[in-house]
Amino acid sequence: YNRSGEVAGCLGMAADMTERREAEAALRANRDLLRRTQKMAQVGGWTYDPTTDTLTGTEETYRIYGVPPDDDLALEESLRLYPPDTADELRNAAKQCLEQGRPFDVEGRLRTPDGTVRWIRIQGEPRWTNGEITRMVGTVQDRTKHHKIEQRLREQSAWLRSITETVSGGIHRSTKDGLVYANQAFLDLL
Repeated sequence: YNRSGEVAGCLGMAADMTERREAEAALRANRDLLRRTQKMAQVGGWTYDPTTDTLTGTEETYRIYGVPPDDDLALEESLRLYPPDTADELRNAAKQCLEQGRPFDVEGRLRTPDGTVRWIRIQGEPRWTNGEITRMVGTVQDRTKHHKIEQRLREQSAWLRSITETVSGGIHRSTKDGLVYANQAFLDLL
């Protein structure tokens, strides 16, 4: 503007935004890959800030816990989703992590707010700032399917063992390294 208030000229700036847009696109692609990977592996990430007593997590973490993604939980509030023995183990593990810098790895049951029971594995470790533990970070994995498969294998193994132990004939299994299994009838023959 000049002294009489009329537009006297224009001042502007131009910038090439190509690199910024490419970086933003790459970041979106990486976030999408991380989200899809977590969903496939049924593993979520979480962080705990002890100064605000706030747990926050990834989309998969909220799905595993059965709570809305905008629901930041306090530590004790989240521990109510576990049976008392698992809650106590997690409470003690978190305390040792925050006070002594010990990482932890806990497996147990979780009951979501809608009543779904899941077997989960929680791992956590401290994060330091200027020599002080300022937060915990970790993962939570839904191990329900894995736990059910292990249970079925135990049941089938027990069933097979009961069959082999009740037959009158000797049954054994060997490898090139030697005898792996023998029922009592086989041992009696020897």
